[in-house]
Order: sequence, then structure tokens, then C-alpha cells
Amino acid sequence: MTVTEERPPTPEEEHEAIELLWEEAPGAPGFFASVDHKRIGMRYIYTAFIFFFIAGLQA
Repeated sequence: MTVTEERPPTPEEEHEAIELLWEEAPGAPGFFASVDHKRIGMRYIYTAFIFFFIAGLQA
């Protein structure tokens, strides 16, 4: 009886799998689910400006 084992993935296959895993979804879900620190920082800045604008309207 022969035991068949799967071969380990090559570095190229691992790289492709990681790229697919970390690829952002299109549209709003991708924008809000992003883990990129630059995009998170921009969301933080946009939110701050929106709240400053709303506070200015209420003042």
C-alpha cells in the first residue's frame, strides 16, 4: 500500500494565496474593511472634519 502525500506549496503559490487573501473588496465594503494604516488614517481625518463641520453648523 502506498501513501500519497501532498507536496508543499511553492513560494510563488504561497505568494499568490496571500495576495488573494489580502486583496481589498471593491466599493464601500473594501473601504471600511481595509487594514492599511494610510487608509485608516485618512478615514480618521475625514471623520474629524465632518464632526468639526457639524459642530460649526450647530454653533
